[in-house]
Amino acid sequence: MDEQEKKALLSRIRARSQRTAAEECAQTPSDDEVLKASSSHLRRFIDEMKTAPNPAIEAEQRHRRQEKLQEIEQKLRDGEHVQNRMLETWLTEAEYAEIDEAWQQQQRMRSGSKSKPNSIKDYEAMLKRAQFYDGKAAGEEARGHVEAANRSYLACQSELSAAVIYLQEQSKSDPAFITWLDRSIPADIKNVQLSDMPRSITSTGKDVRVQRLSKSEVKTAVVQAALQRLVNGTD
Repeated sequence: MDEQEKKALLSRIRARSQRTAAEECAQTPSDDEVLKASSSHLRRFIDEMKTAPNPAIEAEQRHRRQEKLQEIEQKLRDGEHVQNRMLETWLTEAEYAEIDEAWQQQQRMRSGSKSKPNSIKDYEAMLKRAQFYDGKAAGEEARGHVEAANRSYLACQSELSAAVIYLQEQSKSDPAFITWLDRSIPADIKNVQLSDMPRSITSTGKDVRVQRLSKSEVKTAVVQAALQRLVNGTD
């Protein structure tokens, strides 16, 4: 290799070295960029620490809430007035809403047939027919009329199945429909028992599962349920 070729090779090597150094310099973040990135990571870490569950703090908060709810329950039992603001503070949003929902149901109970929707009246007629066939089956069985008793029993089951389907359809088309019932709608259409069927909350029969409560008693029941969930750890 002559001198001219050596010089040309050295020039190419120097040029390549300069390009590599420039590229590395361009890729290396500046001090400001390093500080900004570090600050961003620090803020993210602090935010995560704030939102991360702290068992000790959560336990203290649950204990504090339980004490306050017990105080509220005692005041309600003693007939003292408890402000809605206090209830709203120590009950969850869903629990506080239960008070209004339960009181609305109590008002429906007291309204009787005056405001009862026709859909409930139609259901009560279906339930009455099922009760008729049930009683008829029992009477025929007592007299030894097995075949007649079976026919009446099947008629009762047919009425009950139709009533369950009716309840399910009405509850889907009108969510407020179920607020007129004293219990949940049976899920099984077949083999449903008469005792499983919901009753209208306006009914005065012995099978109705709802009680007439005052506004204070409604609040007490909601607070007691909230306390029970706290104790059981299901809140």
